[in-house]
Amino acid sequence: MERAWTEAPPLPTELQLEITSACNLRYGMCLVRYRPPVNKLAGAMTLELYTRILDGIPGLRRLTLQGLGEPLLSPYLLDMGRAAKARGIAVGFNSNATLLTRRRAGELVAAGLDWLLAAAGVNELRVQNLSHTFSDTDPAGRYAGIRELTAAEALWTAGRQPAQRSGAGGQAAGCTGVPADRAAAEGAFAAATEVAREHGLTLRLPSLEAGTPVSSEDGRPGCTWPWDSAYVTSQGVVQPCCMVMGDDRVALGHLAHQGFGEIWHSPGYREFRRRLAAGDDPPEVCRGCALYQRTF
Repeated sequence: MERAWTEAPPLPTELQLEITSACNLRYGMCLVRYRPPVNKLAGAMTLELYTRILDGIPGLRRLTLQGLGEPLLSPYLLDMGRAAKARGIAVGFNSNATLLTRRRAGELVAAGLDWLLAAAGVNELRVQNLSHTFSDTDPAGRYAGIRELTAAEALWTAGRQPAQRSGAGGQAAGCTGVPADRAAAEGAFAAATEVAREHGLTLRLPSLEAGTPVSSEDGRPGCTWPWDSAYVTSQGVVQPCCMVMGDDRVALGHLAHQGFGEIWHSPGYREFRRRLAAGDDPPEVCRGCALYQRTF
């Protein structure tokens, strides 16, 4: 049966929660690098908010406890895991693993954690492109730093026209996307594929070519996140997906003022889905998304 891309779908069965916005690392490709450090207590989602979210979505079946921060910094992580498991919800998260001790690992197992993706003894490796170009942001605004980095580093620029970026004194300096970048990426991908084959490692690589987002003519929107799931920041801001980054870039509601169900079926959410499904005028924040462009 063909799925109907209605503007008001049923409540989602899966959700991603940023249980903390604090992180112990500041990677160049992460938004954390471009904002002031966040205290792990001030940046933590409260248990009260967490419980309220779970109560508001009784059909929830899968829960990912991660966002821009490092989940192991949340002082409520174990309690959140236990609460989800008590409701029959599969729960897990990704981690940079720098805070993962043997004791902590044992506690997570005892709490019933279903998965933990970390850089420790893996048999599968997934490589992804930078998640967003930030092309919808003001070039001189607060996202200028990461906007410039994505223009310089994202693999989706390979083989395209040079992208000018501002240098000292505001003059255009440097370029990205030259053919040499494409050749280097293809060479690295080929070498990685061979090494993965030798070691029996499953390897998933991103695309070097931007695809054409699926339009309504194909019967499917360019991205299905707003129908399937949602992303909630540590402060309770509801966003359409985890790819957006930055709770000021798009907010479809705030759980301090509304219940999740009310937000999910709100006029703003319905309009967001309508534009995404139409294909010819997607929301601004979606246009530079690697998932939407099929380069992720």
